[in-house]
Amino acid sequence: MVASSLPSKEQSIFKNILKYYETKQYKKALKCAESILKKFPNHGETLALKGLVIAALNRKEEAYELVRRGLKNDLKSHICWHVYGLLYRGDQDYKEAAKAYLQALKFDPENIQILRDLALLQVQTRDYDGLILTRRKLVTIKPGIRNHWLGFAVACHLKGEMDIAVKILESYEGTLGKNSESFEVTADRRKEGSNQETKTAQIEEIYETSETLLYHVMILQEMGSWKAALDYLERNKEKIVDSLSYLEFRANLLVQLLLSQSISTEEFEQLYSGEPETAIIQLLEMNPNNLEYIRLYMAVHSFRKGNVLNNGVPLFSSESNVSIEACNELQQRYPYSSSLERLSLEVAVGDEFLRRVKEYFSRFLYQGIPSLMTDCKSLYRDAAKVDIIEQVLNEFYHEGLSKAADREAFKNEKAYDMQRSSTRAALTPDAALWSLYFLAQHFDMKADTESALSCINKAIDHTPTLIEAYSVKSKIFKHAGGIFQSLQFANEARKLDLADRYLNCQCIKLALRLDMIPLAAAWMSLFTKEEGVKESQNIYDLQVIWYELESAEAHFRLKEFSKALKLFKAVERHFEDIIEDQFDFHSYCLRKATLRAYVRVLRLEDKLFGQKYYIRNAKGLVRLFLEMSKVQTQKYSTEDHLSLSNLTLSEDKKGQVKSKKTQKENDKSNSKEGREVKNTSSSSSSGWMEVDPNGEALYANIRDPLYEANKYISILERYAADDMEVQTLAFELALKEEKLVLSLKAIVHMERIVLNKNEVERQADNDFYVFLVNKLHFAYFVEQHSNYSERLPESIVSFVKDECYRLCEGRTFEKLMMHYWDLNEESLVFRVYLAQLLKRLGMTERYPFVIESLVSRKQGHIEQRKICELHVALLETLGYPQSRIDELRSFYRNTYPYADCFQPTEEIQFEKKMFMEQQLKK
Repeated sequence: MVASSLPSKEQSIFKNILKYYETKQYKKALKCAESILKKFPNHGETLALKGLVIAALNRKEEAYELVRRGLKNDLKSHICWHVYGLLYRGDQDYKEAAKAYLQALKFDPENIQILRDLALLQVQTRDYDGLILTRRKLVTIKPGIRNHWLGFAVACHLKGEMDIAVKILESYEGTLGKNSESFEVTADRRKEGSNQETKTAQIEEIYETSETLLYHVMILQEMGSWKAALDYLERNKEKIVDSLSYLEFRANLLVQLLLSQSISTEEFEQLYSGEPETAIIQLLEMNPNNLEYIRLYMAVHSFRKGNVLNNGVPLFSSESNVSIEACNELQQRYPYSSSLERLSLEVAVGDEFLRRVKEYFSRFLYQGIPSLMTDCKSLYRDAAKVDIIEQVLNEFYHEGLSKAADREAFKNEKAYDMQRSSTRAALTPDAALWSLYFLAQHFDMKADTESALSCINKAIDHTPTLIEAYSVKSKIFKHAGGIFQSLQFANEARKLDLADRYLNCQCIKLALRLDMIPLAAAWMSLFTKEEGVKESQNIYDLQVIWYELESAEAHFRLKEFSKALKLFKAVERHFEDIIEDQFDFHSYCLRKATLRAYVRVLRLEDKLFGQKYYIRNAKGLVRLFLEMSKVQTQKYSTEDHLSLSNLTLSEDKKGQVKSKKTQKENDKSNSKEGREVKNTSSSSSSGWMEVDPNGEALYANIRDPLYEANKYISILERYAADDMEVQTLAFELALKEEKLVLSLKAIVHMERIVLNKNEVERQADNDFYVFLVNKLHFAYFVEQHSNYSERLPESIVSFVKDECYRLCEGRTFEKLMMHYWDLNEESLVFRVYLAQLLKRLGMTERYPFVIESLVSRKQGHIEQRKICELHVALLETLGYPQSRIDELRSFYRNTYPYADCFQPTEEIQFEKKMFMEQQLKK
């Protein structure tokens, strides 16, 4: 930066401002700026730099004011615009920062520093079109810098223009080959002082060249140019120092080329005869437990045996003997590979599976490894294998009992151990205990609660100090719906080892599910104490997402909306932090040439909002905003409603626009305050959770909850569009805002979700009935808004009318409801969901037979426990006599004897209260 229109003395002082700012000597920088401004008070660039220094001192508002004054006095200064962008970048407002940089480039289009800064912002905001233009310009201006070429290639790769990315890398490599010293990275390193530094620089350069070559291979592989990638890999073999990556690429490329049949089998055999197997064996020699290597070998083995589907994908199923053969071959070569042993259970069947599962389970029993059933969960998809597992575990249990009896017969324990060591040491006397432990989990997976409890109780009687047994008993009760009993046994396990963080966390999670927030907080404080920091702030700093999410949902159930909002927002901020943390890597990865890892990280970040915790949090926020909207609606007085109803259409639209504008301003204010708290948290004692700990100010700032809900629905529809719950929330929101097209879109997507499932999948969940009831709600909405076509653009009126007619099947709401009633009357799920809808629409008295069916004894077969719980809760909200509800509870208790929902309400509430009081006293 060079100051314009300043005398030479002031220009040198101006340069000192930059020097002091870069070395973080802010007071000296400020002094220099003020000395210039005394003589030239309206010098725009100095005002801008003073603002930049003041921003570093956490005086943000004053900083922005100074920079704006600088811009006002020198609107055509690239320095002023650059500094303005730096302020926005410091506040993580990357889009505004990019706008400022683009403005700066209008006045200095070839400023390398601004172009580099702009490129970082463009990749952060995923503006790949702009990024390609910026990177191309950098290469054009300074083609002798390696980072410019690599950045250009990465930009094209991220945009999907892989052929261009390959050409860029080829151009870079060609230039490097002709004159490597023309690249600044090489020249600079040759100027290093000591021999050791020079040697280190040379080693780094060799590694970076290797990484660049492997990145080239990665792009060719993604393009599907497997032969070209193989040829390129072989040509540059000597330059690649990452031998493992080289071998992995080579094995994968050989297998992909073989399976794709992009070249004929004869040509492949002529060029690469036996090489796929050899390449994979090389990898397995290094790590025989790597499942990816094993799968590659099985793919080649299946292909060689002709066991290939029409699309060229090898068949991997338990019906194929080819997979068993491949497992046997590998196990003979690598007998100690646990991954091979486990994978063989997936593909084996019948007697072969029985033999293998006995061998596999015996090791777990002999060593007393508690994680066996967790490891074998995937086997429970096959009913035949489940029966064999039960048979094997029972055999081990009885064999373990006999071993225990043998041990009792030996008075001298040492003699027993000697005798055991001389025979097959397959099982110990403790095998009976571990067999019971595993059988309990086995029956729990089969939803056989009584058998599971019987086994685990025997295990506890055998060894009352076995912590794992209490944990399993807790899980059995949890799966049976007995959350309170689950908490009690989880607490028993916790008390046996108070230093175990995992056991403590299990108790906390269960306590929060029971809305025992004070107890959960007390247990959480055992492991989160930090001097001088509040517990909530410490948890926030540690990013304990599961705890904040469970707490938010508990507060939501208790109608404590402000606290729930604060915690939901805390979780959201953690994800925003993860997004922001990638910024520093945009320049670092190009400098170090770790391009493969860099691209993988960027792709991971792009999928971040599809992560299960974020999806769950976003759903919670949408539900919360819908409830907040109900609360706000209820607060309106009759006079307010009358005045609103008298508004003209244009006045109503103006009001809506004004409301949204106000909400956007509040959003900017809230985000700015949040950023200020984050930026000052290192120097201030108050963190984000300590400022407004109960979320009251945050709650008060939400002027338009539906506007807020729409932001999260748009994210959910992008990352979890096939989730029925997401589409239901989108549908409810659209109805709330009376947006027919959006509600139609949600219903059509629900229909697609249901149609994409087969009959078995439909019976396994309730999505079909959710769709039917939402469809009825849509029919009611269309009927109530018969003039909807007047509000729609002419271009879509015909399409919307046709779709509405199709979905409503040409029937009125009442006729459609009776049609579905006749088809699904026997389904408790349908009746409960339909009753919920009628209650919501205020039509329960109009169709009393639906509500009456909920209390009749014509239940047919009892369906899922959660539906039964919903059934009881619905009758309570409908105001049915307590005696009728108690009868229904008693009826369900026969099938679900441990579920909290079906226990006497007052009794279980009293027990919960006493338990919490006792635990808080300790």
